[in-house]
Amino acid sequence: MIKQSFSLTKVTAFSLSQSKHTLFTFHYKFSKTNMHASFSARATPTVKHVPELSPEEMDRVREQTFQKYTSVSGLGERKGKGVAIVWFRNDLRVLDNEALFRAWVSSEAILPVYCVDPTLFGTTHYFGLPKTGALRAQFIIECLTDLKRNLVKRGLDLLIQHGKPEEIIPSLAKAFKAHTVYAHKETCSEEVKVEKLVTRKLQEFVPPSSGGVGNEPRSLNATKLELLWGSTMYHIDDLPFGCESLPDVYTQFRKSVESESRIRNCIRLPASLGPPPEVGDWGCVPQVTELGLQSEKVSKGMKFIGGESAALGRVHDYFWKKVRDLSLICDYCTANATGIFQILYPVSCLFISFSVGYQVVFCSFFYPSFSISLVQR
Repeated sequence: MIKQSFSLTKVTAFSLSQSKHTLFTFHYKFSKTNMHASFSARATPTVKHVPELSPEEMDRVREQTFQKYTSVSGLGERKGKGVAIVWFRNDLRVLDNEALFRAWVSSEAILPVYCVDPTLFGTTHYFGLPKTGALRAQFIIECLTDLKRNLVKRGLDLLIQHGKPEEIIPSLAKAFKAHTVYAHKETCSEEVKVEKLVTRKLQEFVPPSSGGVGNEPRSLNATKLELLWGSTMYHIDDLPFGCESLPDVYTQFRKSVESESRIRNCIRLPASLGPPPEVGDWGCVPQVTELGLQSEKVSKGMKFIGGESAALGRVHDYFWKKVRDLSLICDYCTANATGIFQILYPVSCLFISFSVGYQVVFCSFFYPSFSISLVQR
């Protein structure tokens, strides 16, 4: 047996040295007398698409999810006036978008805007490193394409303009006489700087509907930039502590918010968000080469598809397919004294997060022992 193992090791090492770019998979068969090994080679690496769903299945999941979070009644009558602008930034989604909902409530027409900022596709101030690579740019393009399609399905469209937001947003506010610009708040320094520049430029324009006469300061009647928080599971206003008192350890944070806070429900949108204002040219989603980058393809590993539809498909694929399979495994292990977890016993660290119903479930395996914590709503 020792001699056979040594021979197998020699063959493996020799094979790898002859072909460094070939991946080998070993299949072992054990018996009382001998051990056999079979080799299967894969010369070309494969690319795994995430999510692993067909376009038709992603469309089906998207429509089902949109239908679930669409309010047929209960939102009341739309009583807003004028035009409101929704400035899309890193929140390229329609569902659970407070900026879209607030704009719909407060206006007669919504103008969704995305600014293709050349600064995002430039280089860093120090060392001249590229801020955005070709793969990330392609991901953003896929997100914009999907966002535009989903907005059209809701009676809107996406105005895509190239330039700096601090120049485009105030110009659009003046052209369409918008009373408010809604956007999601960012936290990084460059994005915060852009927010301040947009606010400053908006204060220079007073829409006719706001008056702007008398002794009132000009800034009080100017188009407002209303920034909303919408990037975290727990809303910043619902935390049981201030940001300056944020716990350094995650366990402390988790215990605090679980006992003293709750996750807000998803915002329900009307079936139609239209109509949009009259726009001559809505613009097109740019290509990678138009952004000054060379097109690049994923040659191995995982290819993440961009867009809200792909994200919903990924949630469906992971939570409802893979978790269901894992639940069947858990049932099997419960019914039998031995199960699949014995195979995972030697694994040094395996971390899995999944969901049961609507509540997050945490399942972790650490070293020889493992622990499972299941919480169901």
